[in-house]
Amino acid sequence: MKLAGEIRDAFKKNLVFIITADKEGIPNAAPKGSTQILDDETLMFIDVFGKKTIKNLSENPKVAAVVASMDKDKMIGYQVKGVATIIKEGELFDKGVRFCKERGFPNPNCVVTIKIEEVYSLTPGPNAGQEIR
Repeated sequence: MKLAGEIRDAFKKNLVFIITADKEGIPNAAPKGSTQILDDETLMFIDVFGKKTIKNLSENPKVAAVVASMDKDKMIGYQVKGVATIIKEGELFDKGVRFCKERGFPNPNCVVTIKIEEVYSLTPGPNAGQEIR
């Protein structure tokens, strides 16, 4: 599944929440202001402070990312589901280090990529909850 148009814009312009679950299925949601679009099929976020998100992804790499925005009484939202990969070295990790340094943050623990498998509409209306293909 590819991110395009309005969906891509929503992920670029708004705070993204990453939803994970541990091996028992207990969920965790965490805001990730570092979320970026790597390409049409991949999201990336930089983990600096979180512990639960990475612990959960180590046990269960299935992940969702949710974004929503309100504009003059209109809500637009999307959820992507995919598989996460934890990266602790290499080019993408170095990109995460630069991102943190530019913002005065400590060095990241890791960078996480999400290979997008499904995209759903969260926008209220007749298509809410439906997969976007």
